[in-house]
Amino acid sequence: MIESLKDLISPVTLKNFFEQYWEKKPLFVRRNDLRFYQSLIDFSDLDALMAVVRPNERQVLIGKVEKDSADFFEYITEPQKFWATVTTAFDQGYTFGLLTIEQVYPKLRKFYCKIEDELGSIVSGSIYISPPNTQGFAAHCDRDDVYAMQIWGKKRWEIWQPLDELSLNGGRLSAEDLSRQGLPVIDVWLEPGDLLYVPRGWIHRVSSGDSVSMHSTLVPDACTWRDLLLINFKQVLDHHVEFRRGLPPNFMQLSAAQLESKLKCLLQLTIDKSDFEAPLRSLKETVINKLQLRTDSYFSQLGKLHLLTLDTQVTKRYRQSFSYTLTEDTTHVKLSFPGNKLALPVQVLPCLNFIAHQESFCPREIPLNMEENIKVQFVKDLIKAGFLLISEQFVSAKE
Repeated sequence: MIESLKDLISPVTLKNFFEQYWEKKPLFVRRNDLRFYQSLIDFSDLDALMAVVRPNERQVLIGKVEKDSADFFEYITEPQKFWATVTTAFDQGYTFGLLTIEQVYPKLRKFYCKIEDELGSIVSGSIYISPPNTQGFAAHCDRDDVYAMQIWGKKRWEIWQPLDELSLNGGRLSAEDLSRQGLPVIDVWLEPGDLLYVPRGWIHRVSSGDSVSMHSTLVPDACTWRDLLLINFKQVLDHHVEFRRGLPPNFMQLSAAQLESKLKCLLQLTIDKSDFEAPLRSLKETVINKLQLRTDSYFSQLGKLHLLTLDTQVTKRYRQSFSYTLTEDTTHVKLSFPGNKLALPVQVLPCLNFIAHQESFCPREIPLNMEENIKVQFVKDLIKAGFLLISEQFVSAKE
């Protein structure tokens, strides 16, 4: 059963992965286990997936590289022609990709949610199915890390050093550009159960073997120091008058050297005026606003509200603190988490701070001088909002 990043990269340890590979170099894991990914996805699931993808939302892509020519790819956006287009293209040697597949496939979504908690990043994924002996897309680099899981058949991955380390811009390379990179530093055939981690910016080319091949990708949208600093600098530049003053009237005649002293003073001022609490909170909220509400077990939770008592154990739906934020003003405290924002009376802030630091708790333990029935109702409201869960162990015992 694959439930976490630790499982995905095993037998490599998390410590070794983050110290030796993460954002540094590719990792290839040979497993010799055809059924390793079966708890997540299997080739037999493909027909069901094809029935639920949404072509009109640019969720289906086909691509093909002819020998010694540029690749051709396009999105299939007409639902009425979806099956005919895909089957005909596949017969003609096109790879097809099912994009953002976690939106329609619950098993993968649940796993990706766990990875989001572990990496602090929004995670999406795709599935690529290729005919025998074909190449779907030209050699390229991606703007995000890629974890490639081989599900069926074989795929050859050729990997070259990045042109720009940890590049934030993906792109394709022409045959001429690729020839200038020399031989690949990694040339390996992925078999079912294998994993390949490719850091962003590393050039790679993928082709299939002598049978139909299918692999799935997990792609985290990493938050960088650049993201945090850009938010910080914008807030500082927008809120302090020194940065709004005009340049000298004769600046067109001045050199950079003549402005250097003033520029250094202003750069130092950006450091002196920085308060990273606000930018960090802003970045977290940006991530939270993009995350989907985790609807697994939501309605079943509503059906169990009648079981809730002062001694019912409850837990947070979002275990990692990055998945929610608390902000306060004079009258309200705002609780933001994927899919919802709550504006609550500031008096409940001690309750929310208590919840934030608990793995699990019961309404009786809430540290606020309020009537017992109000404590129970407060917890019920947070369950209905999608923030809390009734503990499964408690429900099983009651049932």
